[in-house]
Amino acid sequence: RGKFRLRDATGIESAGEVFYKRPDKSLLKFATPRGQVYALNGKKLFIYLPALSVVAEQSLDVDSAMPFTGSRSALAGLIQNYNFSFDESDDASRTRTAYAMLLQPNRAGLPFSKIAIRVRHDGLLVSARATQKTGKTLEWSVFDISENTDLPDSIFTFSAPIDANIIRNPFATAR
Repeated sequence: RGKFRLRDATGIESAGEVFYKRPDKSLLKFATPRGQVYALNGKKLFIYLPALSVVAEQSLDVDSAMPFTGSRSALAGLIQNYNFSFDESDDASRTRTAYAMLLQPNRAGLPFSKIAIRVRHDGLLVSARATQKTGKTLEWSVFDISENTDLPDSIFTFSAPIDANIIRNPFATAR
């Protein structure tokens, strides 16, 4: 359990609470934009956009390549498309509070020209900064983390409001 801050490539900032339960459950409750929710229960991803009264419900299979799922194939895709190096000059690396890594694309056509991430020793991604070819950046950070909180599995399954339009599998790709 902790707090998160997100800034997209257009400069719009979001913030809220994050809940995480190993190995495959996470929940983001947005304070800004108010009421927005991303919930991942290990089998489905739910994205609730209250301003549009829409819930996107995406089924996730074992081989899902969606990067935010944390699946093995998503991780493999990142490793396959980017070269990793450790950034020993980063404060987090020097103080050993996290591993700082730089990712550089290993082929043309990838969306980011570089990605800098910090990962704690237990595998928690605490910050990321992805730079697009245009120079615009996306940033993610997690802070004020409370360890060993007992989280029930039920909080990771989103119940759509009765008036919401549900879109099932909007991220489906042809196989």
